[in-house]
Amino acid sequence: NSIKIRLIGHSKNRDAIGVKVSVKTEKTEQIKELVANNGCAQSERVLHFGLGDQNEANEVEIHWPSQIQKIGKLAAGQYTFEEPVKSRVSQAAR
Repeated sequence: NSIKIRLIGHSKNRDAIGVKVSVKTEKTEQIKELVANNGCAQSERVLHFGLGDQNEANEVEIHWPSQIQKIGKLAAGQYTFEEPVKSRVSQAAR
């Protein structure tokens, strides 16, 4: 059982390099950071979290540059998350 997470950032960091993801189960907590490739080998920009005998994560947190995105229970599988657009208050509304 595992969770694979693909991240899509906004503007200058579409590859979401440097974004950290925390996956918590009843037994463990794993934290991984998406990093650029080292050397000439190409790899898929996906974070892989092994769940062992668990079928789901209790909580997933994605630490984007602009905010922290919290996701509740997440079943084993493959997911794509895009950086949420931070809401902005227009100058006219102030």
